[in-house]
Amino acid sequence: MIDTREIYSEYAKCLKDKTRIYLTEHYFQTNKAGKVVPFVLFPRQKAFLNSLANNKNTIAIKPRQAGITTTTAAWTAGQILMADKNSPETVLCIANKLEMAQDMLKKIET
Repeated sequence: MIDTREIYSEYAKCLKDKTRIYLTEHYFQTNKAGKVVPFVLFPRQKAFLNSLANNKNTIAIKPRQAGITTTTAAWTAGQILMADKNSPETVLCIANKLEMAQDMLKKIET
């Protein structure tokens, strides 16, 4: 039998954490070398998510392959999932090439 109290408790944890770190690490998966693996955030990725949650604007100076695009996609997906039905999220994805914007939307979607 499903314990609804546990489900509500988990939902509350995900909703309360505006950084979406809990949701990402407990319920999202990512690809690593072609395999689906649990999404484990590195300390810098957690700091980035904290910045997204606590600031209106965030600028990231980062090296290539830092996982920021995937981390941003996870945060965006979390924002959409946890949005109030009376105040849904609107996502605008801008890139210098259409393909890049479409790829980002695919990450969010899956």
